[in-house]
Amino acid sequence: MSELMSIKIFKDKKEAESAKGLLAKKGIVANVSGNNSSGKSDMSLAMDGFNLLVKEEDFQKAQDALKVLEDNPEGEAEGESGG
Repeated sequence: MSELMSIKIFKDKKEAESAKGLLAKKGIVANVSGNNSSGKSDMSLAMDGFNLLVKEEDFQKAQDALKVLEDNPEGEAEGESGG
């Protein structure tokens, strides 16, 4: 079985979900932990952040995809244009 690994912690849930969506486009299944279903207060969540988790075997591919996101905040990978 694959172990989930933390690839990045985000301060903002929207950013974490955006990164999760980018990874999904690359065929990488990711999960965001740190939602309010844990019963934590919003202040506690803000301190803990939102943890982006991927399978161990997808870790390197996910790191590469997130590097593209950091280099290009619009989320468009280089070389993926239609023309």
